[in-house]
Amino acid sequence: MKLCIMPDHIHGILFVHEKIDCHLGHVINGFKAGTRKAAREIGIITEAIPQPTKQAQNVSIPLSGVSYAEASPQLKHSPIGTLWEPGYHDRLLLHKNQLAHMLAYLDDNPRRLLLKRQHPEFFSPLGELTFAGVKMQAMGNAALLSHHQMRRLQCSRHLYQQEIDGLQQDFLNEGKAGTLIISPCISPGEQQIATACIKAHIPFIVLLVHGFPPFYKPQPLYLEACAEGRLLLMSPFQWQNEKITNMRQRCLYLNDLAQRICEEANRRKHL
Repeated sequence: MKLCIMPDHIHGILFVHEKIDCHLGHVINGFKAGTRKAAREIGIITEAIPQPTKQAQNVSIPLSGVSYAEASPQLKHSPIGTLWEPGYHDRLLLHKNQLAHMLAYLDDNPRRLLLKRQHPEFFSPLGELTFAGVKMQAMGNAALLSHHQMRRLQCSRHLYQQEIDGLQQDFLNEGKAGTLIISPCISPGEQQIATACIKAHIPFIVLLVHGFPPFYKPQPLYLEACAEGRLLLMSPFQWQNEKITNMRQRCLYLNDLAQRICEEANRRKHL
């Protein structure tokens, strides 16, 4: 097991090396019960008030290469006087390098929390912003919308690597000269150029194709840029767990929206 203990939650990676008879959710409930009992014994919390059993949301377990069936853990204590909130968030690790990324995420978690606490204004949802006639959810530095010069980054999937590298240098030159870059960062070329620009401390607006999930946490590259006030994340779409069936239409819409935002920003500059 790998743990990272934070002020109000714990991140953990569990490894199972052999088949177990019970669902892993019961193992996690056992961990909760054991730590809750220990907390009561040393006086950290008081006895909970017994409550009627109720059903929790079905959950899956974050293990690599392990098959599982979903279960419904039973909750027998009220939140009053307990150590844990009901339920837990989990992820099944299936893909190459996913475990390494998750281990790095746990190790870097305290530093990310420090950045967020030092710059809370850039990590709180900004509510609904309206720009270029479109209402969008946002997080980051909203002042970037008043930037004097913007350029849309759109890069075809059919470009050769040499062409992408040339575009990247072009955007880096413009960004260092004071241009803000905006893009949904969808194609591999857009992602490469956006990464290079953000690492070069060029101000950037990212349009999120999936919207903002609950408790959204920016990826490490975005987090650094957010903390320094040089990134704004926006999306006109609501988060949904279901598969997006009109992805191509969304991508085309965001590319068009990026251009409209550039035109609106440049128009305001001349007012």
